Amino acid sequence: MEVDTSTKDNPLMSLKMERQPSNNVLKFLRWFCPPELLEGIEGDLLEDYYNNLERIGEDAAQRRLIVHVLQFLRPGLILRNKFSLNLNIKPMFANYFKVMLRHCLKRKFYTAINIFGLTIGIVFALLIGVHIYEEANVNHTLKDNDRLYLLESNGSREVIGFPFLVPSPIAKTTKEEYPTLLEDYYRFSDRSVTVSKGDKHFRIQSIIGDSTFLKMFGFPVLFQNRINKHSDRYALIITERMARQFFERSDVVGESLTLTTEAAGKKDYVISAVLKDIERNSITNLMNMDAQMFLSIDNLVDFGQFDPESWAGGQMVSYVKLAKGATVDAAEKALSKVFKSNASQLFTNSVTIKLNPLNTYHVTSNNGIVQKQIIALSAVAFFILLLAVANFVNISIGTSISRIKEIGVRKAIGGVRKEVIFQFMLESFAVTILAFVLSLGIYQYSKDFFSNITGNVLPSLFEIPLMFWKFAIPVIVFTAIASGAYPSFFISSFKTLVSLKGKINSVGKEGVFSKGLIGLQFLCAIGVFIFALTVSSQVSFFLDKDLGYDKSSVLTVSSVPRIWNQEGVKKLEAVRSEFLSLPQVNSATLSWEIPNGNYGNNILLYNEGKTKEEALTVPLFMADENFASTYKIDIVEGSFLTPQSNPFEIVINEEAQRVFKVDVGDKLRIATSDSTAKIIGIVKDFNFFSLHEKLRPVAFIHLRNTNVFRYFSFKLEPGNLSESVEAVHSKWRNIFPDDPFDYAFVDEKVSALYKTETQLKQAFNIATVIMLILVLTGVLGIVSLAVSRKTKEIGIRKVLGASILNILMMLFKDYAKVVVIAFTLVSPITYYFISIWLSNYAYAIEIQWWMFTVPGVIVFFVTMVIVIVHSLHTVRINPAITLKQD
Repeated sequence: MEVDTSTKDNPLMSLKMERQPSNNVLKFLRWFCPPELLEGIEGDLLEDYYNNLERIGEDAAQRRLIVHVLQFLRPGLILRNKFSLNLNIKPMFANYFKVMLRHCLKRKFYTAINIFGLTIGIVFALLIGVHIYEEANVNHTLKDNDRLYLLESNGSREVIGFPFLVPSPIAKTTKEEYPTLLEDYYRFSDRSVTVSKGDKHFRIQSIIGDSTFLKMFGFPVLFQNRINKHSDRYALIITERMARQFFERSDVVGESLTLTTEAAGKKDYVISAVLKDIERNSITNLMNMDAQMFLSIDNLVDFGQFDPESWAGGQMVSYVKLAKGATVDAAEKALSKVFKSNASQLFTNSVTIKLNPLNTYHVTSNNGIVQKQIIALSAVAFFILLLAVANFVNISIGTSISRIKEIGVRKAIGGVRKEVIFQFMLESFAVTILAFVLSLGIYQYSKDFFSNITGNVLPSLFEIPLMFWKFAIPVIVFTAIASGAYPSFFISSFKTLVSLKGKINSVGKEGVFSKGLIGLQFLCAIGVFIFALTVSSQVSFFLDKDLGYDKSSVLTVSSVPRIWNQEGVKKLEAVRSEFLSLPQVNSATLSWEIPNGNYGNNILLYNEGKTKEEALTVPLFMADENFASTYKIDIVEGSFLTPQSNPFEIVINEEAQRVFKVDVGDKLRIATSDSTAKIIGIVKDFNFFSLHEKLRPVAFIHLRNTNVFRYFSFKLEPGNLSESVEAVHSKWRNIFPDDPFDYAFVDEKVSALYKTETQLKQAFNIATVIMLILVLTGVLGIVSLAVSRKTKEIGIRKVLGASILNILMMLFKDYAKVVVIAFTLVSPITYYFISIWLSNYAYAIEIQWWMFTVPGVIVFFVTMVIVIVHSLHTVRINPAITLKQD
């Protein structure tokens, strides 16, 4: 017997037979390589591949072959190809346009669905995209924003109180001692000030800070007095909006305004500069303020505040600008050294100073709540755009059955597949561009409505920064490609003879793909629906939860004249009695705090027998004796404050009682002094702060012992609130003719604490509606196509005895399966992400079964209604008519 030893005696030949290179790599080479060079290049590459196969192994040889092929992919080689496109471009495009227009007019209903879906998807993505761009770019317009940092106290909340407050001298001292690390600094303290000009009286949010304000941040100045500098004590910088508010013009440099100060009474200030209205992405937005007036730091004394150069004084919001080349680590070490050298040991052992970059502060602050909102909204915008694309693909595939003869004719007369693909991609781009143009118009008219939802004023089309379009245009192009790619390749893949017959054999694969897209749409819609219900429930929980006090019908006035001395307190107490004489007022109280999530002071307390280093920072509420009764705060033990309460008598809440393990009559030591505070009463726990954070220990002291106050709170009688407010306002004008009446209801203040969640709730609600519209519109289109294809089948079934109900259930059965599968898949995924979202809150709802069931049931039944209603007409047609159709 003769044996073939040709490969046995030649190991290289045996290796070639066993391990061939990837055919895809060679196909790619043949695609771009000129024919006259292909044989030589491919031969050399294969020879090199087989040599590498012996030396370095198959995987490494494959990788090296790919690299070598890619090295040939260069213009010098590609351009040697001879392109013979003997087509006149203009007639070709004109023909494509005519075919597209004819198809669109013939299928008006499906064309309208495609344009509608893409338009809705793009406009929502555009609105969300602009909103996200604005949020992400807060503080980015500040001068040298990449070197601007906020100083923060880093430590436990029980010790530091407010993270954004640091010892007032630290920024200035560090700048003076380390000039090579810090280029500049700015410190400020905020004040709401009564400003007057003639008979105009307004309460204006102001900032009292260093003279480095303009140099530090680079705000644009419209008008400026070069002689009267910001460093002058009684110089004033205002915004253009404030200038028009008082003078009805903007060039008001040299004019004067009267400010009411706490310690020095009324003082005249000269306007030294007018700023262009400060945009939202500015320094004044960091502390949730809308500052319109800027004063010199020398004015702190007039406004009853501390010496900013004293380490034993208070704390301030402080910013620094790093010197060029300086690192954050080096600056933090310098700040830490200055802090430990000058601050009280009570704080230096438990607190460190950190730098927080301003260009990301807005997004990452408050436990990253804005960042989470951006992620959530980005996901929703993506899913809505995905749904719109899925609709387009499904409808395009469905209507392609009617175009297979057209494709067959094109191929029969010499058309190649590339041209067919190009035509259909061109149609996809045309529809997408039309949808994009329509979305621009809708954006312009809907931006104000969306701004009201997000609380972020969206710019007009002509004001949107160019940088945004650099991101938006590629998204639109990708949408067009994604919409047209699969239909183009699917339609062009039919063989010429099959196309000319008008029948295809791949309906099964096409049907599976279409159902997969519909399933994806249902999955997205149900998922967003579930999340919308969860967000809505959480917001309702925030607003409806028993906070431990009564916030209903409580009117607060923030423009109380700040006469901070004993005479001022007595005067305001007398005024309180005058308001109580109104039949519309049930009770009234004067205080420093109201339930708006903010408080002004802390007290360091610790148990007797322990050390100062174990002291906890406890919010200190300064109020009069009527505070508990006005807000309906229950007294658990002892009594509330009285006018006779001395500075060392406090009332605490139940949480403080648990933390310090004390009762009425016990004493707590004050860490900042050698004195003790006696507990005269314990009130029931109440949530004066946001429900984002856990319940905290608090202490009350009578404001007669501090002589400071900010708010009047009036508990109004049930009835017509508008009339009650007008009655209080009328009394206010009589008592304080030179002070504005700035008021708000406590429930509005509480709602404002959950502004981001409320915005997210409204955005999700809109997104849910849009998604359902897109999904159900898509289902309508697909059902219409499916029914038109099954007309003859329906007629046969009716002839064989099938009832209308049986046929309708047959048509709905496939969609019901898709909805059930989508619901089954999305439920655990949504549960996982909802659990993560809710874990960010100290007080959160429990995830309930109905939050998942309700969206699934609604989508199921609405889909059933659409399928049945749209199919009913066809099902009722006489079989004698349908069976005659081709």
